[in-house]
Amino acid sequence: MRSRHQRAIELAKLNPVSRTEFEQAAVKLRTAEVELATARERLLLLGLSPSRVAALRSPSQITSEIALTAPVSGTITSRSINQGEVVEANKELMKVTNLSTVWVIAQVYEKDLSRLRTGSGASITTDAYPERLFRGHVTYIDPNLNPQTRTVPVRVELENPGQALKIGMYVNAAFGSLGNAESTAPVIPSSAVQSIDNRQLVFVATDKPNVFILRYIRLGTETNGKYIVLEGLNVGDRIVNDGSFSLRAEWLKQHPTEN
Repeated sequence: MRSRHQRAIELAKLNPVSRTEFEQAAVKLRTAEVELATARERLLLLGLSPSRVAALRSPSQITSEIALTAPVSGTITSRSINQGEVVEANKELMKVTNLSTVWVIAQVYEKDLSRLRTGSGASITTDAYPERLFRGHVTYIDPNLNPQTRTVPVRVELENPGQALKIGMYVNAAFGSLGNAESTAPVIPSSAVQSIDNRQLVFVATDKPNVFILRYIRLGTETNGKYIVLEGLNVGDRIVNDGSFSLRAEWLKQHPTEN
């Protein structure tokens, strides 16, 4: 484009009649420079390094393949193209999802809405990981009530260590009382709860292998095989689920007066 523009300059010097051609060439040059700068910025936004973009200006560096960098790190959750397919502009190639932080959409009954507000703490459990508890907070309360179920969607945002929680997974949610983000109570599977002399207890894991501590607890309501723990357990404590009955039996052998 610049060589064409230079020729137009020479023609303009030799032949005044070519002034129009010179002006047209100047306009085309400015347009091409703007398009080149725009294309460069788009390539940089796609993740190409400045040196790689600069190399593409050389015809010898142009290849039939180019690496596209996703704007976010994550996992490919869907793909819209196949190998060898022609890709058109603005065509979606694939979806990349970052699961390090996830949303849980909980359905909350209208009678419980007065206890919630944005920022309320939430404890999330799932049958896939019965001994793990995920802690988050309410980020959005839908203003619309479902007339059939009498529930309102409530969005909880939480960290997802190891990407354990998957898209579409069913979970259970328990919320902090009266919107207090710091009062989130632990939620544990009912199978982890044992009793001695009508007192409920769990066995808490320690940092030492195969060493557990008996801890008496006070339970709240049970929902879908899960208890809210009102006293005796902290969020993040690791408890024994499978095998808790055997630990109780072993403990009673060593403390027969407690039976």
